Amino acid sequence: MNYIWAILLEAILHGHDISDVHYRINNVGEGRLSPWLEYMPPDLYSVSVPLEQRMKRAGVNPWIRFSNIFHPDTMEYAELLHPDREYPGNEIICDLIIHTLAEVDRLCGMRKRDFRLYTFTRDMEEGCFGTMPLFTVIEKRIISEALVSLYETSDNFHCLHLVLHHKFAGFTGWFRDREEFLFYSANEYNDITNEKIQYVIKLFLPIGCGYAVHWKYTYGQIAYDETMRLGEFVL
Repeated sequence: MNYIWAILLEAILHGHDISDVHYRINNVGEGRLSPWLEYMPPDLYSVSVPLEQRMKRAGVNPWIRFSNIFHPDTMEYAELLHPDREYPGNEIICDLIIHTLAEVDRLCGMRKRDFRLYTFTRDMEEGCFGTMPLFTVIEKRIISEALVSLYETSDNFHCLHLVLHHKFAGFTGWFRDREEFLFYSANEYNDITNEKIQYVIKLFLPIGCGYAVHWKYTYGQIAYDETMRLGEFVL
């Protein structure tokens, strides 16, 4: 998307702070002013230029939608914002204004569900559900989606399964004898993954519900043939 908020979303998805994005108004003299694109990366396809580099100089053409703010013929103070005028702080002021416009743009495009996801993500980051492990932006989004579904359906196990299925490959779970949840991972144990799994399980399982987590080196896990052998015995 070649709108001013495109670089903000890309930065957020890659775990960057939006304050690290620095907008710059391109001018005609540099030959970098497009009449069709608001956001103009150094390379039209963007993939050849690292995100960090594009964030440092995010070129924009604000006259497509915001000419009433930036065009000197429409407002007296707008002349101060024109990129061809060399006023002290000109670039900083333009960056702040475009940041504000991009944020308003981004928020106006959100659905009610997006606001709920944002609220759950913020609550997790602030420790409302306990100390949160180091999740990526995408992982937080997956968990928030499942939390919204939990409040809509009250189906703890289904929502927990959604998170495990999307985030932890080779991980499954089932309810044994209506007393205890069992979870099995086909991967080897490691502290980081275990911390994340424990957080997710405690977040979704009902309070007081017993559970056990089994890792790769165990036996007797249904649907995993490699665990159904113990030496020369087949279970």
